[in-house]
Parts: sequence; C-alpha cells; structure tokens
Amino acid sequence: MELLQHITLTTAGIGDPLVHDYLSGSDQVKKLYTFSPDIDGLKRAVEERKNYSTDRKLLYKVLHQQHAKSYLSDPLRTNIELLLQENTFTVTTGHQLNLFTGPLYFIYKIASVISLAKQLQDAIPGYNFVPVYWMNSEDHDFAEINHFFLKGEKFEWKVGPEKFGPVGKMNLEGIEGLMNGIKQKWAESYASDPAFEFIIHTYTQSGNLAEAHREIVNKLFADEGLVILDQDDEELKKEFSEKISQEIFGASAIVHIESTNTYLEQHGYKPQVFAREINYFYTGRGYRERIVKAGEGYALADGKISWTKTELQNELLKNPAYFSPNVVTRPMYQESVLPNIAYIGGPAEIAYWLQYKTNFSANHIFYPALILRDCFLLIPEKKLRKVKEFGLKVDDFFKPIDDILNEYIKINHQDDINVESIEKQLHHQYDLLLKRVKEIDPSMETMVKAAEQKALNELEKMVTKMRKALKTRHEAQLNMIRSLYATIFPDGVLQERHNNVYDHTTDIHSFIKEVISFSNCLDPRLKVLQY
Repeated sequence: MELLQHITLTTAGIGDPLVHDYLSGSDQVKKLYTFSPDIDGLKRAVEERKNYSTDRKLLYKVLHQQHAKSYLSDPLRTNIELLLQENTFTVTTGHQLNLFTGPLYFIYKIASVISLAKQLQDAIPGYNFVPVYWMNSEDHDFAEINHFFLKGEKFEWKVGPEKFGPVGKMNLEGIEGLMNGIKQKWAESYASDPAFEFIIHTYTQSGNLAEAHREIVNKLFADEGLVILDQDDEELKKEFSEKISQEIFGASAIVHIESTNTYLEQHGYKPQVFAREINYFYTGRGYRERIVKAGEGYALADGKISWTKTELQNELLKNPAYFSPNVVTRPMYQESVLPNIAYIGGPAEIAYWLQYKTNFSANHIFYPALILRDCFLLIPEKKLRKVKEFGLKVDDFFKPIDDILNEYIKINHQDDINVESIEKQLHHQYDLLLKRVKEIDPSMETMVKAAEQKALNELEKMVTKMRKALKTRHEAQLNMIRSLYATIFPDGVLQERHNNVYDHTTDIHSFIKEVISFSNCLDPRLKVLQY
C-alpha cells in the first residue's frame, strides 16, 4: 500500500460540527474537555493521571484469568506484566463484538491504539504505554453486530427469539451453517491466509460470542501486544460497585449531562446522548432490562422484577455482575478499571464523550484525553489511474455522483457544449432589437425581453440535451467513474463503515501491519491508501 494524500474530515463528511470544533481547538468547546488531542495534551494527561489510583493487582489478575485460554505472545505477556508498574499507562478503544471483524473501521480503531502507544513510548520517556481493546460484550443490540458484508454480499447470523440479553453470553447455536456457507464460497479465494480458516473454526468451536470474538481479535493483534479486556467481569464490577450504587440511588449522571446538553444546544450543537434517571441495566439469562424507579422502590422496565431499595442494595452487594452499564456509565467504569490516559473513538463516540466531563468530575474519576481514531480510504491503483486520466481528483468523489459526472463532461468535453459565444450573440441581437422597438413603440419592450428570455431558456434546454447525449456517448467512461464512486461509497455508505477487511486483502496480518504503519490518529484527516 502507498499513502497518496490526506483529505480533511469536512470534505469527507466525517464527523459533526462539535467534533470538528473540538479538533480545531474552538474556544466554545474547550470547557468540555481537559486535555488537547496532541502530544502536549497527552503529556499533561500522564502527569494528571498519577493523582488517581488504579487497582493494578486486580486488573492483572483479571487479565490473566480472561487470557487463560488465549495465545500469549511475548509482546502481550510483557504488556500485561507492565501493567503492574506505576509508570505504565494505557490507551484504549472499545467496541461491540462485530461478526467476522465487522466493518473496516473496527480494524482502524485497534490499529490506532497500537500506533498511538508506540508514538507515546517514543515521545514520553520513562513511561510505558499499553494498547487496550475494551470488549463491550454486554451490549444487547444484536441487530447491529449479527452481519457483515463481503464482496457486496450480506452474511447474517439469524437467531431467535427477538429479545436478547448481553450478546457476549450468547451461545453460537446456528452460526455453524453460516460459517460453512462462507467457507464453501470463499475458502479457495483466501486459502493463502490461515487467519480466514481460523476465524471460521473459532466461531464453530467457542462456547459463546465473547469467547469467539476475544480469540479472533487476539489472533489478529496479539503480536502487536494488544491487551483485550472484557467488561463483563464480576470482580471488576464488585470493585466499581460503590459508583454503581451512587448512580442507581443518587441519580448522579442525569443532572450533569443535562447541564452539558443545555450548553451544547445553546451553542448550536446536537447532543448525542441523553441520560436517564438510572443508567444501569439488570441482566440475566436472555435479558438485559433497564432499572427504573417504581414508586418508593425499583423495578425492571418490563415490570417482571421489582425490589425495595434495601432489596436492590443487597442484590448489588451479592451479585454485582448482574448490573450492566449503559452508554453513559460504561466510560466511567472503563476509566476506573484501567490506568488510562486516552480514549480513541470514532466521530460519534468523541461527540458523546464530550458530554461526560462534568459527570466524571462529580464522581472523582479521571477524564482522559479524547483522540479520534484513524480514518482510511482504500482505492485500487487501477481505479486511481483512471481518475487521473479523466482529469478528476479523489476529493471530487465526496460530491453527489451527478455533480461528479457533470464535472467530467465539463472538464473533458466543455468545447462540445460551449455556447457562450452564441449566448453573447443572442444578447447582442436582442439589445439591437430592443433599441429599435423603443424608438417605434416603447410598450413592446416587455415583449422583446420575454422573447429573449424564451430564447435563452431554449438554448439551455439544448445544452442539457447535448450534455445528456455526451453522457450516452461516453457511457463507458462514466461507468468507470460510477464504479470508483461505489468503491468509496458502497451502498451509499463510506467504505470504512461497510466493507470487510477481506474485501481488500487475502493476507489479513500483512494488511494490519501496513495499516498500523500508516496510522497516526494525532493527524485527524482521512488518509487515502492506494493498493
């Protein structure tokens, strides 16, 4: 692969105004964060993080338990050991348990944390930096993760019933048929890549989705020292139970986040997240339901379980693992568990993390630096060569497709449809006619101007038909342009949010290493890679 150019996020349509203003250091956003997304900000984060404690021994213990069945590469083993040291900090990204690694940006997220950890190791001597992938295994939105696209085809894992508990605990019943179908169709194409067969085998042999996902991500990134932490852990939740109690019985988040949301709206931004009175779920076999106030007591949102305040307090003491954070409380849980200095997320994640600073402060939890993950665009060399031949640039392809096609016609066939001289002659002739009419009968002036406008309208209609005829004549070239547009926006969605890694490689490990080599999330622009 080769890095060809950078495209601004605004041009690429990545992120909303809040994220753009955050990255540019806009004054009206500065109260929403503590550390700037650059090396200086990260150096400050390291110094500030020293003032917050982390139970490193517990973290070390849990990591060894969770990695007990995993391949422990030397870099991974070293990084887990380093977490016991007070001068070791983490940089973290988190995500759901995507099927078959899901869309490309999942790979980009993890490449970003690995790359940033390396950058920090060089830039801040005397400290160790460990890349971490936080597994959001308790999410219950199965429809978001039960499918992926490969070569334009959608592969979907269908299960029932429709109601789901934490997806990580789902057994893999029914997935074998899907994997066998993938293997039958694509095994020959990816025969040279042992990871392809490993992924399929892992889904068919694992006990649940979290186990399969962990083993796959570990297989792909263990040699880079990536530490994987599953949030669904009883001991970690027990350690965090005091904060869970404060949120359930003190409704701490809603006050602070509503205040931040008001500020955002007053400054023209749209909040991504709205806190509830209680921001925790209660989980069990096959369900994950919100905890809500019910009179003087508490209940599940579906009404199937209810507690008095004392009963719910006792349940939290007895079974902290049953209590699952939502999008508001999960970041605080994560930052309490890890000696973290930076969270790397996508545009939507950065936007909603910017809503959390005051709530973190109120709960005396370290609020990390927020870094936008790397964004890449992968384009085959043959298609890029055609773009240049047509006189277009990659930047042009972030316009509507009809505008791109018209731009091609304009660049390459402008002389064929240039009627500027004819238009000037029309104006000149009607000016002469208008002068003559005014001498004879001034009341006819309106008639002459109307006739001129009608002639110009007819000329424009002819130009439109000529342009259409040129498009027909050059349909092969225009189809090439449409093909490149579809490469950038498959199914109308930006490539990284749709395509699978195997759309672009038959050697996933080499692909990952190359992406990491081009990663630099401290340079928040879309990076165009030719392959």
